[in-house]
Amino acid sequence: AQNADQNADQNGAQNADQNAAQITARGALPLFLATSGQERTHLIKTLRSRKVIYLISQSGLQPEGERVRSLINMRTDLDGLLQGQALPAEQLAMLREICQHYAACEHAFSVSVTSSQDLLRELFTVKGAGTLLRRGTEVRRLHSYQDLDRGELAKLLHSAFGNPPSPDLYQRELLGIYLAADYQGVAVLEASSLAPYLSKFAVDLRAQGEGVGGDLWRAMCEDHSRFFWRSRPDNLISPWYAAQCDGLFRTADWTIYWRGLAATDIDAAVHLALSAPVDFAKAEPSP
Repeated sequence: AQNADQNADQNGAQNADQNAAQITARGALPLFLATSGQERTHLIKTLRSRKVIYLISQSGLQPEGERVRSLINMRTDLDGLLQGQALPAEQLAMLREICQHYAACEHAFSVSVTSSQDLLRELFTVKGAGTLLRRGTEVRRLHSYQDLDRGELAKLLHSAFGNPPSPDLYQRELLGIYLAADYQGVAVLEASSLAPYLSKFAVDLRAQGEGVGGDLWRAMCEDHSRFFWRSRPDNLISPWYAAQCDGLFRTADWTIYWRGLAATDIDAAVHLALSAPVDFAKAEPSP
Protein backbone atom coordinates (compact mmCIF):
# COMPACT_ATOMS: atom_id res chain seq x y z
CA ALA A 1 0.00 0.00 0.00
CA GLN A 2 2.85 2.36 0.84
CA ASN A 3 4.54 1.66 -2.49
CA ALA A 4 1.24 2.21 -4.28
CA ASP A 5 0.81 5.58 -2.56
CA GLN A 6 4.37 6.59 -3.47
CA ASN A 7 3.85 5.55 -7.08
CA ALA A 8 0.58 7.48 -7.19
CA ASP A 9 2.32 10.59 -5.84
CA GLN A 10 5.13 10.26 -8.37
CA ASN A 11 2.71 9.73 -11.26
CA GLY A 12 0.62 12.64 -10.09
CA ALA A 13 3.69 14.88 -9.89
CA GLN A 14 4.82 13.85 -13.38
CA ASN A 15 1.37 14.42 -14.87
CA ALA A 16 1.01 17.79 -13.13
CA ASP A 17 4.46 18.87 -14.29
CA GLN A 18 3.75 17.79 -17.87
CA ASN A 19 0.37 19.51 -17.94
CA ALA A 20 1.79 22.68 -16.43
CA ALA A 21 4.68 22.66 -18.91
CA GLN A 22 2.30 22.27 -21.84
CA ILE A 23 0.11 25.12 -20.62
CA THR A 24 2.99 27.52 -19.97
CA ALA A 25 4.48 26.68 -23.38
CA ARG A 26 1.30 28.17 -24.88
CA GLY A 27 1.88 31.41 -22.96
CA ALA A 28 -0.80 30.75 -20.35
CA LEU A 29 -0.76 30.08 -16.61
CA PRO A 30 -1.96 26.72 -15.26
CA LEU A 31 -4.80 26.89 -12.74
CA PHE A 32 -5.40 24.13 -10.19
CA LEU A 33 -8.46 24.10 -7.96
CA ALA A 34 -7.99 22.88 -4.36
CA THR A 35 -10.98 23.51 -2.11
CA SER A 36 -9.77 21.87 1.11
CA GLY A 37 -6.65 22.05 3.22
CA GLN A 38 -5.85 18.42 2.44
CA GLU A 39 -6.11 19.07 -1.29
CA ARG A 40 -3.89 22.14 -0.99
CA THR A 41 -1.30 20.13 0.92
CA HIS A 42 -1.37 17.44 -1.79
CA LEU A 43 -0.98 20.09 -4.50
CA ILE A 44 1.99 21.73 -2.78
CA LYS A 45 3.64 18.34 -2.30
CA THR A 46 2.94 17.14 -5.85
CA LEU A 47 4.12 20.33 -7.57
CA ARG A 48 6.96 20.84 -5.09
CA SER A 49 5.90 24.47 -4.82
CA ARG A 50 8.60 26.88 -3.67
CA LYS A 51 6.29 29.71 -2.60
CA VAL A 52 2.69 29.60 -1.37
CA ILE A 53 0.63 32.76 -0.85
CA TYR A 54 -2.60 33.07 1.14
CA LEU A 55 -4.70 36.19 0.47
CA ILE A 56 -6.81 37.50 3.37
CA SER A 57 -8.60 40.76 4.15
CA GLN A 58 -5.66 42.27 6.07
CA SER A 59 -1.92 42.49 5.60
CA GLY A 60 -0.89 39.32 7.45
CA LEU A 61 -1.35 37.34 10.64
CA GLN A 62 -1.98 39.61 13.62
CA PRO A 63 -2.09 38.26 17.19
CA GLU A 64 -4.37 40.12 19.56
CA GLY A 65 -2.76 43.31 20.86
CA GLU A 66 0.17 43.11 18.41
CA ARG A 67 1.09 44.47 15.03
CA VAL A 68 1.01 42.18 12.00
CA ARG A 69 3.81 39.63 12.41
CA SER A 70 6.33 40.04 9.59
CA LEU A 71 7.99 36.66 10.25
CA ILE A 72 6.89 33.44 11.92
CA ASN A 73 9.44 30.69 12.53
CA MET A 74 7.57 27.39 12.58
CA ARG A 75 10.20 25.84 14.85
CA THR A 76 10.18 28.47 17.57
CA ASP A 77 7.00 30.60 17.36
CA LEU A 78 4.18 28.08 17.01
CA ASP A 79 3.45 27.24 20.66
CA GLY A 80 2.48 30.76 21.60
CA LEU A 81 0.38 31.28 18.48
CA LEU A 82 -1.54 28.00 18.60
CA GLN A 83 -2.59 28.35 22.23
CA GLY A 84 -5.41 30.42 23.68
CA GLN A 85 -6.79 33.42 21.84
CA ALA A 86 -3.54 34.65 20.31
CA LEU A 87 -5.00 34.72 16.77
CA PRO A 88 -8.53 35.30 15.42
CA ALA A 89 -10.32 32.02 14.69
CA GLU A 90 -9.96 32.23 10.88
CA GLN A 91 -6.24 33.01 11.10
CA LEU A 92 -5.73 30.22 13.64
CA ALA A 93 -7.39 27.73 11.27
CA MET A 94 -5.15 28.96 8.45
CA LEU A 95 -2.05 28.57 10.61
CA ARG A 96 -3.02 25.00 11.50
CA GLU A 97 -3.43 24.24 7.80
CA ILE A 98 -0.01 25.70 7.04
CA CYS A 99 1.44 23.46 9.76
CA GLN A 100 -0.01 20.49 7.88
CA HIS A 101 1.71 21.63 4.69
CA TYR A 102 5.10 21.74 6.39
CA ALA A 103 4.52 18.39 8.15
CA ALA A 104 3.66 16.65 4.88
CA CYS A 105 6.28 18.19 2.57
CA GLU A 106 10.01 17.61 2.82
CA HIS A 107 11.12 20.08 0.14
CA ALA A 108 12.02 23.70 0.94
CA PHE A 109 9.30 26.30 0.51
CA SER A 110 7.91 29.40 2.17
CA VAL A 111 4.38 30.58 2.87
CA SER A 112 3.24 34.20 2.80
CA VAL A 113 -0.01 35.61 4.14
CA THR A 114 -0.95 39.03 2.82
CA SER A 115 -3.82 41.05 1.37
CA SER A 116 -4.74 41.49 -2.30
CA GLN A 117 -3.73 45.16 -2.02
CA ASP A 118 -0.24 44.16 -0.87
CA LEU A 119 0.23 41.25 -3.29
CA LEU A 120 2.42 43.14 -5.76
CA ARG A 121 4.76 44.28 -2.97
CA GLU A 122 4.96 40.70 -1.71
CA LEU A 123 5.81 39.36 -5.17
CA PHE A 124 8.13 42.03 -6.52
CA THR A 125 10.01 43.62 -3.61
CA VAL A 126 12.82 42.24 -1.46
CA LYS A 127 11.15 43.26 1.80
CA GLY A 128 7.79 41.84 0.78
CA ALA A 129 4.52 42.52 2.59
CA GLY A 130 2.44 40.67 5.16
CA THR A 131 3.59 37.62 7.14
CA LEU A 132 6.28 35.22 5.99
CA LEU A 133 6.08 31.75 7.57
CA ARG A 134 9.25 29.68 7.45
CA ARG A 135 9.89 26.11 8.46
CA GLY A 136 12.89 27.34 10.44
CA THR A 137 16.48 26.17 10.28
CA GLU A 138 17.86 23.18 12.14
CA VAL A 139 21.04 24.34 13.88
CA ARG A 140 23.68 21.82 14.99
CA ARG A 141 26.04 22.63 17.85
CA LEU A 142 29.55 21.29 17.17
CA HIS A 143 32.81 21.55 19.11
CA SER A 144 35.50 20.80 16.53
CA TYR A 145 36.21 21.30 12.84
CA GLN A 146 36.64 17.52 12.76
CA ASP A 147 32.87 17.23 13.28
CA LEU A 148 32.01 18.81 9.93
CA ASP A 149 32.93 18.67 6.25
CA ARG A 150 35.71 21.21 5.76
CA GLY A 151 35.16 21.25 2.02
CA GLU A 152 31.51 22.24 2.44
CA LEU A 153 32.45 24.80 5.10
CA ALA A 154 35.07 26.32 2.79
CA LYS A 155 32.47 26.63 0.00
CA LEU A 156 30.06 28.33 2.39
CA LEU A 157 32.66 30.84 3.59
CA HIS A 158 33.82 31.47 0.01
CA SER A 159 30.20 32.10 -1.01
CA ALA A 160 29.63 34.57 1.84
CA PHE A 161 32.96 36.44 1.78
CA GLY A 162 34.30 36.00 -1.74
CA ASN A 163 37.62 34.40 -0.72
CA PRO A 164 38.66 30.96 0.53
CA PRO A 165 39.40 30.59 4.26
CA SER A 166 42.97 30.49 5.47
CA PRO A 167 44.21 27.06 6.65
CA ASP A 168 45.16 28.75 9.95
CA LEU A 169 41.47 29.11 10.72
CA TYR A 170 41.26 25.42 11.63
CA GLN A 171 44.11 25.60 14.18
CA ARG A 172 42.50 27.97 16.67
CA GLU A 173 40.89 27.07 19.99
CA LEU A 174 37.14 26.77 19.58
CA LEU A 175 34.26 27.32 21.97
CA GLY A 176 31.63 26.17 19.52
CA ILE A 177 30.40 25.97 15.95
CA TYR A 178 26.75 26.62 15.09
CA LEU A 179 25.98 25.02 11.74
CA ALA A 180 22.75 25.44 9.80
CA ALA A 181 21.34 22.46 7.93
CA ASP A 182 22.83 21.77 4.48
CA TYR A 183 25.67 24.22 5.22
CA GLN A 184 23.40 27.20 4.63
CA GLY A 185 25.11 29.17 7.39
CA VAL A 186 27.64 28.99 10.21
CA ALA A 187 28.72 30.88 13.32
CA VAL A 188 32.16 30.18 14.82
CA LEU A 189 33.04 31.19 18.38
CA GLU A 190 36.68 31.17 19.43
CA ALA A 191 38.22 31.40 22.90
CA SER A 192 39.89 34.64 24.05
CA SER A 193 41.28 35.95 27.32
CA LEU A 194 38.23 38.20 27.76
CA ALA A 195 35.06 36.61 26.34
CA PRO A 196 34.02 34.46 23.37
CA TYR A 197 35.11 35.97 20.07
CA LEU A 198 32.71 35.55 17.14
CA SER A 199 35.28 34.74 14.48
CA LYS A 200 32.87 33.98 11.65
CA PHE A 201 29.22 34.54 10.94
CA ALA A 202 28.25 33.57 7.41
CA VAL A 203 25.14 32.72 5.40
CA ASP A 204 25.31 31.21 1.94
CA LEU A 205 24.30 33.68 -0.76
CA ARG A 206 21.54 31.34 -1.94
CA ALA A 207 20.00 31.26 1.54
CA GLN A 208 20.23 34.95 2.40
CA GLY A 209 16.84 36.49 3.06
CA GLU A 210 15.38 33.19 4.31
CA GLY A 211 15.97 33.83 8.02
CA VAL A 212 18.92 31.44 8.39
CA GLY A 213 21.06 34.14 9.97
CA GLY A 214 18.41 34.89 12.58
CA ASP A 215 18.09 31.21 13.48
CA LEU A 216 21.86 30.90 13.90
CA TRP A 217 22.01 34.06 16.00
CA ARG A 218 19.25 32.92 18.34
CA ALA A 219 20.92 29.54 18.88
CA MET A 220 24.24 31.19 19.65
CA CYS A 221 22.74 33.74 22.05
CA GLU A 222 20.92 30.99 23.93
CA ASP A 223 24.32 29.62 24.93
CA HIS A 224 26.40 32.82 25.19
CA SER A 225 25.28 36.11 26.71
CA ARG A 226 28.73 37.74 26.32
CA PHE A 227 30.80 37.89 23.13
CA PHE A 228 32.35 40.36 20.70
CA TRP A 229 33.17 40.44 16.99
CA ARG A 230 34.39 42.62 14.16
CA SER A 231 33.25 43.38 10.62
CA ARG A 232 34.47 45.40 7.65
CA PRO A 233 32.77 48.83 7.39
CA ASP A 234 31.40 47.98 3.95
CA ASN A 235 29.79 44.72 5.09
CA LEU A 236 26.20 44.72 3.81
CA ILE A 237 24.85 43.38 7.11
CA SER A 238 26.51 46.08 9.23
CA PRO A 239 23.10 47.68 10.00
CA TRP A 240 21.85 44.29 11.22
CA TYR A 241 24.95 43.86 13.40
CA ALA A 242 24.35 47.33 14.83
CA ALA A 243 20.81 46.31 15.80
CA GLN A 244 22.08 43.17 17.61
CA CYS A 245 24.93 44.69 19.61
CA ASP A 246 25.09 46.61 22.89
CA GLY A 247 27.78 48.91 21.54
CA LEU A 248 30.29 49.38 18.73
CA PHE A 249 33.60 51.08 17.97
CA ARG A 250 34.62 52.15 14.46
CA THR A 251 38.08 52.32 12.91
CA ALA A 252 39.10 52.86 9.30
CA ASP A 253 39.40 49.12 8.64
CA TRP A 254 37.03 47.48 11.14
CA THR A 255 33.91 47.99 13.20
CA ILE A 256 34.05 46.16 16.54
CA TYR A 257 30.77 45.09 18.17
CA TRP A 258 29.98 43.56 21.56
CA ARG A 259 27.13 42.10 23.60
CA GLY A 260 26.94 41.68 27.35
CA LEU A 261 30.36 43.19 28.11
CA ALA A 262 30.98 45.50 31.06
CA ALA A 263 32.16 49.01 30.25
CA THR A 264 35.57 48.18 31.72
CA ASP A 265 35.97 45.33 29.18
CA ILE A 266 35.40 47.37 26.03
CA ASP A 267 38.99 48.59 25.53
CA ALA A 268 40.29 45.04 25.82
CA ALA A 269 37.63 43.76 23.40
CA VAL A 270 38.59 46.38 20.82
CA HIS A 271 42.30 45.53 21.18
CA LEU A 272 41.68 41.79 20.88
CA ALA A 273 39.42 42.20 17.86
CA LEU A 274 41.85 44.46 16.04
CA SER A 275 44.74 42.08 16.69
CA ALA A 276 42.84 38.96 15.60
CA PRO A 277 44.35 37.22 12.55
CA VAL A 278 42.89 37.59 9.08
CA ASP A 279 40.63 34.65 8.33
CA PHE A 280 40.88 34.55 4.55
CA ALA A 281 43.63 33.81 2.10
CA LYS A 282 44.08 36.26 -0.73
CA ALA A 283 42.24 35.32 -3.87
CA GLU A 284 44.44 33.91 -6.61
CA PRO A 285 44.70 36.17 -9.68
CA SER A 286 42.63 35.07 -12.65
CA PRO A 287 44.67 33.35 -15.40
